[in-house]
Amino acid sequence: MRSIFIFCAFLSFFVLGVSAPFLMALGYVWTDMVRPQSLVYMAALKVVPYSFIIAIACMVGYLAIDRRSPPRIGIVAVLTVMFAVWVTLTTTWAVVPDWAWWMWDWAIKSLVFAVFIPFVIRTRNQIEAFLQVYIFSLGTTIIPFGAKVFLSGGGYGRKLGLISANTALGEQIALSSVSLAIIPIIYYLSKNGRIFPNTPLFKFGYLGFGFAALLTALGTYERTALVGLAVLMLGAWLQTRKKMAVGALFFALLAVGAYASADKWAERMSTITDFKNEPSANVRLLVWAWTLDFARTHPFGGGFESYRVNSIVVPLAPETIAKIQQTLSPKAIQELQDNDEDPFIRNEHGRAFHSVYFELLGEHGWPGLFLFCAIMGGTLISLQISKRRARRIPELAWLVDLASALQLGLWILLACGGFVNYAFYPYMYYMAGLGMSVREYVYRVQSRMPGAQAGALPKFQVRPVAAETGI
Repeated sequence: MRSIFIFCAFLSFFVLGVSAPFLMALGYVWTDMVRPQSLVYMAALKVVPYSFIIAIACMVGYLAIDRRSPPRIGIVAVLTVMFAVWVTLTTTWAVVPDWAWWMWDWAIKSLVFAVFIPFVIRTRNQIEAFLQVYIFSLGTTIIPFGAKVFLSGGGYGRKLGLISANTALGEQIALSSVSLAIIPIIYYLSKNGRIFPNTPLFKFGYLGFGFAALLTALGTYERTALVGLAVLMLGAWLQTRKKMAVGALFFALLAVGAYASADKWAERMSTITDFKNEPSANVRLLVWAWTLDFARTHPFGGGFESYRVNSIVVPLAPETIAKIQQTLSPKAIQELQDNDEDPFIRNEHGRAFHSVYFELLGEHGWPGLFLFCAIMGGTLISLQISKRRARRIPELAWLVDLASALQLGLWILLACGGFVNYAFYPYMYYMAGLGMSVREYVYRVQSRMPGAQAGALPKFQVRPVAAETGI
């Protein structure tokens, strides 16, 4: 029954998209986040190329029916296209070509769809619908995970969500980062949303969703969640005028979350201060050192999945060394070392980068890292400019809040990205695409205003644009 329900939900986007093609774009978001092929049981439905089918349908629907008010081409869009071209080039000289082309096929979709977002997401209702589908699609994993954390306390490595595979939201370090990044968006929708009724019941629902996201981040026991949580708290405190109230709220939520997550959470977090003797953190540092050395000989990158050729030497922990010394005689240890079998070290091969920035450096070289940083930096700057312009127009107060939420969510993902490799997961690129939609929305509103306000626009030709409709 679950397989049939999920497949029917997928088909419903095509039915609805006939009258409003942007709904098929929402279907793509749902498909990309929920990953129906991971949730269905029927073998025939597992092999359906869901995202490819709906992406083609979305673009055909736009070209055939919905070519209204095309966006201007901005610097972020240009950089994203350049990035897509560059990662395609690096794939042609990849050190592991079979894996690289498989990953390229998966990653290129995030970049292309990010550029496509402002073409189909144009009005306030469309922007909000995109956000609602985005967060509730993520909620299919976050809400049950958060509920189980509240009941059981969570745990490191426990698969409490719907996705059991160690990819996308099934990878707990990515799940913890994304869970924190959508909290500002949840707050924005609870305050400014107009698709759902503005009633206490719905506000309470958003509050519960936000709390589930916080519990999910804490319940993964991922240390990266502390980084994201620090950015979330600092950003929210800086953006709000009610600093005392927000500070008290975060303190209360942390107290409840810490209580629900049990003592083992604090024990796991305490390993941050002893990272040199903590196996996971120590291996990560060694992989980063290998990547820097790899970039010296491959400044243009080794293509997708280039980490598979790495080889690092990992010293054993002091307690492990002590046990070996107790077990083996000095003569036996010397004989092993003479045969290049040092018992006090181990060789690791094919360890992942565990960092967006080292991932980009190793796979796509310094140009790839530069383009990615330029895209994200350009998005943050564009959102800040949109906020400044929107503040001059009272009717765009909601857009100021939206731009702030997207900025904070993106900052969280970028900060957590220092410790997890999700450089081509769609989460950041969706925010970049929405940043383009926000920029164009402000422009369209200003272009319809009297000359005094239109003077605030940059000096470019104003083309006729469609007025905002209900969709």
